[in-house]
Amino acid sequence: MNHDEHHLPLVIIFSRSNEISSSARSAVYQASKDPNGWRLAIFHLGGRSFEEPLRAQIPPSTHIDIFAEETFGTKGAYKTVAKALGDLEESFLLMGCDSDSQRFAVEFSSQLGGKILTNAYTFDGTSIVVAKGNRSRMEAQAIEYPSVAIFNPSPIATSRTYSSAGKQLAYESAEEEVIAIASPKSDAPAELSDAPFVLCAGGGVSDLATWNELTDLAGLLGATLGATRVLTDRGWAPNELQIGATGQGISPKVYFTFGVSGATQHLSNVEIPDKVISVNTDPACPMIAVSSLAVISDAASVAVELLRLIKEDDNAK
Repeated sequence: MNHDEHHLPLVIIFSRSNEISSSARSAVYQASKDPNGWRLAIFHLGGRSFEEPLRAQIPPSTHIDIFAEETFGTKGAYKTVAKALGDLEESFLLMGCDSDSQRFAVEFSSQLGGKILTNAYTFDGTSIVVAKGNRSRMEAQAIEYPSVAIFNPSPIATSRTYSSAGKQLAYESAEEEVIAIASPKSDAPAELSDAPFVLCAGGGVSDLATWNELTDLAGLLGATLGATRVLTDRGWAPNELQIGATGQGISPKVYFTFGVSGATQHLSNVEIPDKVISVNTDPACPMIAVSSLAVISDAASVAVELLRLIKEDDNAK
């Protein structure tokens, strides 16, 4: 693969239960608008191929199909793609906004230090248009390498169908580095507003590595992931995960927060349940005051310890 091919847009999508999300299909269509070409990597989770063809302006110049179990590690997914396609440091990734894509986007950013662009809508090979200010305005941005764009569902114009098979590869585990994410059979619902168990990350989460760990933790616990506006403004979490006055309202039975101060604009859209577990370094913050169990510590150390304990428990079974 030459230098120019490294710069071709790379779409990574995940097929679960023989289906691909509408946002992932949007990412495919947008990448295919690049006249220089594009690349495609499809993770077939559970080992089954999807049936409904994709729609694209032109076929991909490179296409790989990766077959994995329904539970997989983000580090293993990154390792598999990097081994198949070579150096990813010069890559621009396009992905959907489904939970699998979000997890991989965070891993990609953590590995290479790339930027994550959320609420993306259109792409032309040199620039990308993203929604800003709670989607009140659209902004065009030049492409930077490496980075990843998370696309929202958008209309797909007239285009060709694409259903060809690519080079078939097996998912490669990253061994002890992998923390398996939850199976889609988890009881965690996709919509925050309906979730009985919500895990929310706030401004006290100071780095992407911790956000990645909390994403994995939510999956392992069967919780639905949420975030405060601080994290969506940083571009770490898509707006769909935002909880608060300018985001979604929730009424869970259990609310587990990491680094959430509990400002009025956040709590105004949260129906406080009987079971609230809060991790925060400030014992006087409002979130601690409404908690039934408070852990006065930083989010990173508690997340790491919980993941360690879960892994130990799984290994003992």
